[in-house]
Amino acid sequence: MSPFSMDHQRRQVLITLMILAALGCVVFAMVNVERGAIHLSILQILFVFYTLALLPVVWRSRDVRKWALIYLLPLFSLIIVALATPQVHTTVFVWLLLIPVTALFLLGRRLGLGVSLAFLSVALILVFNRFVFQGPSEDWLASLNLLICGAVVLVVSYVYERGREQTEEELRRLAATDPLTGIPNRVGLAQAFTNLARDARHDGSALSILMLDLDYFKQVNDRFGHEAGDDVLIRLAGVIRRQLRTADFFCRLGGEEFLVVLPHADADSAAQVAEQLRQLVANTAVAVGEQQTTLTVSIGVAELGRDGKDLGELLRVADRRLYTSKAHGRNRVTSADDSRQTFTPA
Repeated sequence: MSPFSMDHQRRQVLITLMILAALGCVVFAMVNVERGAIHLSILQILFVFYTLALLPVVWRSRDVRKWALIYLLPLFSLIIVALATPQVHTTVFVWLLLIPVTALFLLGRRLGLGVSLAFLSVALILVFNRFVFQGPSEDWLASLNLLICGAVVLVVSYVYERGREQTEEELRRLAATDPLTGIPNRVGLAQAFTNLARDARHDGSALSILMLDLDYFKQVNDRFGHEAGDDVLIRLAGVIRRQLRTADFFCRLGGEEFLVVLPHADADSAAQVAEQLRQLVANTAVAVGEQQTTLTVSIGVAELGRDGKDLGELLRVADRRLYTSKAHGRNRVTSADDSRQTFTPA
């Protein structure tokens, strides 16, 4: 499940909760006036206005979790005030079940658990203060059952939310990983480049990309079949990845095209790395079917800032320089638009 769809669901649940809670507060405010709990009625009416003021903000905001916290804390506090009000019937304890379910779903596993434990602990104290010194009663037993049920709901909600977060994280990882080579794909590139570019701008350091394309790879597929071609891609992806630094980011763009992001590397340094990779691929024998063969790679280099201010611009420049390498005979590195800047094999 994507973060966008999860936030969308949270927003819909939060808005629905806000509308229902506001309607409920109007009804209970009138009931509490009749019971003499005037202070609680006033708080409930004030909470209705608070809800109405917050609704358009929640509808427009991208940070759903923040506004959920801003709304849930007063809502749960109002429930606690109701529990502490002697004029209110003990069936009000049923609202405790709302706390763990909404907190864990809207706030996430860790924050939701903390908020739930805090309010349920206060509710437990109120139960003891209200009933334990009055002797056993049906109200005491009913409230105790609700507290135990609330604890069960908390545990079940926590386990569910933990499983959901793990599943979401796994789906996000799979969506960002190339299934053939096991390295990141375009989705992973977008995520990683955003972070690396932000760090480069913050530190004032250089950042460059290398776009690599295997030469004549179509002939491998045509002659030996796609399964053999896949084996070649897997082998060469592993060879290139082992040559790179831990801080470097390596991904498959698609087909026989790969990309490397090099933090703390200007165009000249990146061109040297590209030349090392070019030589490494050219000197690596790979099994194609029952034969051993070597392949070559053409590379285009682009530097953040000098060649573009975002990933899209850098990809266009690197792609253009990659095809300059192709046009000049392949098995080359091109680091600038001037063809005289092209690295050629020794």
